[in-house]
Amino acid sequence: MSGCPATSAETSIHYSLVMASLTGSDVAPFTMGADPCVLLNSAASVREVMLRHGAKLQKPEFVKASNRGHWGDGLTTLEGDAWRNRRRAMVPSFKSSRIAKSLPVVAELARETVDRWTSGSPVDMRKELEVFSARISAKLIFDADVAGFGSLGPREKLIAQDEAVGEKFVGTLSGSQDPNRAMVRPRAPRQINSLLRIIDAHFDGRPAQDDILSDVIKIGQNSTEIPAREDVVGEVVQMLYAGHLTIPTTLINLWRDIFPSNAAGPIYREAARLSWEETASLEILSKSHCLAALRESMRLHPPAPILYREVLTEFSAGGHDFERGEQVYICPYLLHQDGRYFDEPDQFKPERFLGHGLRGQSRWAYMPFGIGPRTCIAAQQTLMHMALFALVAAQRFALVPQNSSADHLVPQPTIAS
Repeated sequence: MSGCPATSAETSIHYSLVMASLTGSDVAPFTMGADPCVLLNSAASVREVMLRHGAKLQKPEFVKASNRGHWGDGLTTLEGDAWRNRRRAMVPSFKSSRIAKSLPVVAELARETVDRWTSGSPVDMRKELEVFSARISAKLIFDADVAGFGSLGPREKLIAQDEAVGEKFVGTLSGSQDPNRAMVRPRAPRQINSLLRIIDAHFDGRPAQDDILSDVIKIGQNSTEIPAREDVVGEVVQMLYAGHLTIPTTLINLWRDIFPSNAAGPIYREAARLSWEETASLEILSKSHCLAALRESMRLHPPAPILYREVLTEFSAGGHDFERGEQVYICPYLLHQDGRYFDEPDQFKPERFLGHGLRGQSRWAYMPFGIGPRTCIAAQQTLMHMALFALVAAQRFALVPQNSSADHLVPQPTIAS
C-alpha cells in the first residue's frame, strides 16, 4: 500500500519542473500560470524543508480528494495532530513481525496468480496484478478475499470484485478548469455494500481478527482518535486501494528493466535456489538480489514521480522565503536521475542497493514512497510483497515484454543458467 504512478496532471507539469531544475538552485522558484511555486532541487533542500519544516506544509486539497474518493479521511488525508496520532496508532500494524507473518499468505496468492499463466500466451499483467493487489489488501485489512478468485469462502468474507478493484476517481482543484490540477486514483466506488457488510460485522461484535480492520477498531475503543464508524470506513477504504497502481506498475517496470540487462540471470538463479518456504522469508527477501533490482527499478521509475505540498505557515529555508499558499514541488524522478547522488544515473545497476545500500546524501535523494515523516507507512511491506511476487514468478517463468503493449508480457520457461 503505497503511492501512485504518474497521472496526466503530473505528466503535464513535468516540463515546468525540468525547466526550474535547470537554474542550478537548491530551492528554485517558478510560476505555473499565476501561482507562485518552488521546486526543492537537491537532497539537502528536501531534507531541510520536509524534516525541519514539514509541519508547516500540507497536502493540497485536490490531492487529498483523490485519496478520499467518495468516502472519508484516513492516514493519507489527515493533517496536524489528527494525522500524528493516527500514524502513531497504526505503526504496529506494519511492523516487521506482521510483515513476516503476511508473507506465506502473499506467496500463496502469488502462486495462484502464476498458475493461471500459460507459456507463450501473452498476459495482461496490469489486470492480473490489480487483482493480486486487491486480494492482498482484502486479506490483510479484512481477513477476506475477492469474489471469484481462490477458494470460495463464506459470503460474509467475500468482497465483490468491482469493489475490491475500485474505479478511477478524479480529484480536481475546486473551481479550476486547469487539467494540471487534477489527480486520478483508483478509489472505492459509491456502492461498497460487501465492504460495509464486513466492517459492520466487526462493529456488531464479531471476534477480533489479526487484520488491520480489527486494529483500527481497537484504536477507536482505546482512544478518541477513531470514534465513529465513518472514520473507520475512511481509514480502511483508503488502505484498500493504496497499492492498486503501485504494485502493477512497479512490477511491470521491473520485468521490462531486467529483460535487456544482465540483471535477469541473477534473479532467476536466485529464485531457482530457493524453496517455497525460503521465498517467503523476510530475512532472505531483505538481502535478495531481486529486492535490489526492484529498488533500482523504482529509482528509474518512481511510483510517485512528483510530490505536492502547500505552505500552511510561512518560513525560510535555503535562502527562500516560503509564503503561505505557495506550492512546493519535489520531483523524485529528477532527483533519482541526478548525477550528484547516483553514479551513471541512467544505467540500471541493482548493485547500488546490495550490502549497505545508499549512503550519505543519496539517501535523501531516493524517495520512491515519499520522504520524511509522511513516507508511506506500508513502504517496507509493499517492497517485500513485490519482491516475493517477482521471485515466485521467476521460479516458473521469464516474462518477456511485448513491444505492442506496455502492459502485456509473455511467460516463457525460465532457464536459470
